[in-house]
Amino acid sequence: LASYHFMENEQAYISYESNQTSVWPNLDNGTHVSEIGRVPFRDIQWDAVTRTFRGSIDWEHEFNTAWQNEKKWRYTIVFDETYSFVHSGLVESDTRPPHVFARDLVYINAAIECPLHKRRREAEANARSTGQYLDVLREWERAGASRSTMRMLGDVAMSVLNGDLNIIDYNL
Repeated sequence: LASYHFMENEQAYISYESNQTSVWPNLDNGTHVSEIGRVPFRDIQWDAVTRTFRGSIDWEHEFNTAWQNEKKWRYTIVFDETYSFVHSGLVESDTRPPHVFARDLVYINAAIECPLHKRRREAEANARSTGQYLDVLREWERAGASRSTMRMLGDVAMSVLNGDLNIIDYNL
């Protein structure tokens, strides 16, 4: 539905451009978030050693509104070592308990689809079994992927194994 985008020069945003966001409630001023499309992160901090992103979404300052009475979200996002998925983190607000990444929010890197296709082709070219191809799931599990994250990653890996293309909505 929503997707996170991280660029160079400490720029990042959440994209709500997907049609699937139509099921979500309007902002408190009546605007639908898809009409805004890209919502920029502010107060960005990046720690390359721990792969930790920190930033905020300030609905009140940026758009003069709130979303379900929430005026500001504060993000901490920790990526796995290969940047394949969000390992852990929080989205905090002043009006509710935090949402926890890998439990309440599950995000994988849309770019994993390409290396998975490459890995499948290499396995086929070398007459290796699909079990060896699916070793990637064991790698993600060892990297600390939660059960929910493993389900999503497994769905993508199996779709690639079946030869499906464009599995992930890149929502660019």
